[in-house]
Amino acid sequence: MFARVIDNQVNYVSSLIEDFQNPNKMPQIAVSVDMLDTGIDIPEVLNLVFFKPVKSKIKFWQMIGRGTRLCKNLFGIDKHKQQFYIFDCCRNFEFFEENARGIEAQSVQSLTEKIYNLKLDLIVELENMNYQSQEEYKNYREELVEEFLKKITELNTDSFIVRNKAVYIDKFSNIDNWKHIDNISYVEIMENIIPILLSEESEELAKRFDNLVYGLQVGRIIGKSISVQGRILVELVEDLKKLGTIPEVVSEKERIEKASEPEYWAKSDFFEIEKTRTILRELMKYIDNPPRGIYTVDIIDELKVSEKKEGYNIQQR
Repeated sequence: MFARVIDNQVNYVSSLIEDFQNPNKMPQIAVSVDMLDTGIDIPEVLNLVFFKPVKSKIKFWQMIGRGTRLCKNLFGIDKHKQQFYIFDCCRNFEFFEENARGIEAQSVQSLTEKIYNLKLDLIVELENMNYQSQEEYKNYREELVEEFLKKITELNTDSFIVRNKAVYIDKFSNIDNWKHIDNISYVEIMENIIPILLSEESEELAKRFDNLVYGLQVGRIIGKSISVQGRILVELVEDLKKLGTIPEVVSEKERIEKASEPEYWAKSDFFEIEKTRTILRELMKYIDNPPRGIYTVDIIDELKVSEKKEGYNIQQR
């Protein structure tokens, strides 16, 4: 059959998906609900039809991503795929023009996920020419990318969850795909790579401290309020000042005194704060009753519907 329904109620759906991925087999048109949005890599796709309202920004970009794969010689020798078409029957583009952040379902993230999401934000923000022209920032971004690559190579390929993300693991195991993180790659990493990364860190307080500091660093770079993170960091450092009988804490007395002032977190150099993070995180385990106020990192991701490098422009018609 030229067109087939592909969803979780169809018998032998896996073999049907495999046939759809093969350009020499049928079907050539797939009608699907929530099954082909992610994890499917079919470079030959030329047309996407959106026939339902989508409120999630993440899901929207995943759906668009099904058409962005390059395909050489698709129409003959040296006649490559240059574009693809989106038929948006439910005005989804109009919705996201008015609601740039979309409406996401609430989910609980682990501290590890939160930290790596913030590291991904730093990788994206440090692409800016103003940072890349400074060797220290350039090296720092490269170190963050290397950390992601190392974590990806450590994934257990025997795990079903990991095998299910094979397309994304292959893509982001290649350092070239980290040179520029476009909107689609950002969503792919956040949704498909970060949730399966494992943390060797067992100290929850150290991870909480990391999360606060990374959130503060990202907030400063993008110009968002950091008052909540700054307040909780000051409270944590004030607790360290009470531990004057612990040699490891006393040895960092000067740094602790500086970091107990709100102005320190608001005005210190990026790498001064990073150095403080690496030192004080190791002392968090000595705090008996850390502050447990509720805090959020409110970061707005600005999406632009264009690709800066190899890929396609997305234009409405």
